[in-house]
Amino acid sequence: MPEHRGTIRLDESLYARLEARGSQEQPLAAIVRQVLVDYLARQPAEPERAAAVEEMLAAMAARLDDLHGQVRQLTARVDMMAATWQPIAVIEQESAAMRQPGAARPEQRPRPPARHGLPRETREAIADARTLCEGLSYQEFAIRLHERGIYSATAKDGSKVPANRGTVKQWLDQARAAGLL
Repeated sequence: MPEHRGTIRLDESLYARLEARGSQEQPLAAIVRQVLVDYLARQPAEPERAAAVEEMLAAMAARLDDLHGQVRQLTARVDMMAATWQPIAVIEQESAAMRQPGAARPEQRPRPPARHGLPRETREAIADARTLCEGLSYQEFAIRLHERGIYSATAKDGSKVPANRGTVKQWLDQARAAGLL
């Protein structure tokens, strides 16, 4: 095996410390060589380290993609919920105006005539969907009906939104009474 020679420059204090340690009948070059071998043995191999970093980065990228998808789903749900709820400030203004005698009342839109009941097909589709996801709350189930296109209510602005959870509860109670659930 070919040998390579190198020069190491030591200051006086470091050289004195090496001499004080004792050479155990070994030349200084053998001691330095053994220390270098021990040091290099403790270092991780470069290709393994690069592969581990690549794996870690790939795992982090996958988790970030997953989190991004979850944030998109939550944003969509919050947007749907916001579409069905009036802001608190609007509700407070309307109730304050109604409490003042002679105050101008907010414009009342004529309500469309109430629909009496759901078509039989829609009731059956709702009952079938409920049997597949019984653990959901009424609000979550209303969102599922909306997302699946089974039933959507119409908001004041004409947009399609999930049904009211109280209405969903009534439908499910009616379905139980009719023997559909």
